[in-house]
Amino acid sequence: MSEIYNFIELTDVMDIFCVACIAYAILWVVARSSSVTALRGAMGLLLGMVLIFAFARFFNLVTLSLLFSSFWFSIVLVFVVVFQVEIRKAIMNLGQYWFVRQLLQRTNTKETIQIICESIYDMSRTKTGALVCIEHHDSLAPYARSGVLVNGEITGELIRTIFTPPSPLHDGAIIIKGDKIRAASCLLPYSQSERFKGKDYGTRHMAAIGMSEELDAIVLVVSEETGRMSICHLGEIRTFNTEDDLETEVLRLLNMPDSEASTDESHESALDDSATAAIVNALENPVNSDKPEEQ
Repeated sequence: MSEIYNFIELTDVMDIFCVACIAYAILWVVARSSSVTALRGAMGLLLGMVLIFAFARFFNLVTLSLLFSSFWFSIVLVFVVVFQVEIRKAIMNLGQYWFVRQLLQRTNTKETIQIICESIYDMSRTKTGALVCIEHHDSLAPYARSGVLVNGEITGELIRTIFTPPSPLHDGAIIIKGDKIRAASCLLPYSQSERFKGKDYGTRHMAAIGMSEELDAIVLVVSEETGRMSICHLGEIRTFNTEDDLETEVLRLLNMPDSEASTDESHESALDDSATAAIVNALENPVNSDKPEEQ
């Protein structure tokens, strides 16, 4: 055993650690992928090929070893091409880290979010179908190019006009970047997740879920049949009944302070200032309880 330790160097430990990290990253992609069965099959095939290659090298099978040595790069290239969607999703997940978010942060004001949520609530009451994508950290430029360029100021009237039939833009989604409606009538990817199949979700909801699975956008959707309001984010969907709850959740997902909380803090600060002023005034003008009341 001591002889084995003598042959192990720091570079060997680093080499094993790097291989283990790569293996863990691949398994992590497999676990989170929507096509888990296909990826597991590919991983099983790749593992089998590694074992065959090790067998050939161990028994000095020259032809078989040469064959595998020549085709390793091609095998890896085929693997990347076949599973490019899953690999792209894994790379996009890097955008969830703090230092990347700070570099790619977009600007959305509270007034903008309030206008959007108010419009969503108005369309919910009239059962007007709507699909609104708010860009967060990941760019929505590829999907914006699939629609009609708008680049207009965000107003409730414009949002409601776009989604009200017979508007030619009402079928697709609008994409919002910062304080602008960048594009309308945009095509979004449908969700392929098995979790949502068989549930009472229409094309708008499946497109909203699909977009949230691809990128970190906040997607607001209004059902044309029931008028329910929902938010899709990171592959999850939640339904809301009130405009205030909807706005609070959007602000939370955008890492923006709640307007109501800010109002409460301002109100508490004003009360504290009033109390302080009253105390100072009482100290500067003490009341003499022995002084008779003036007639």
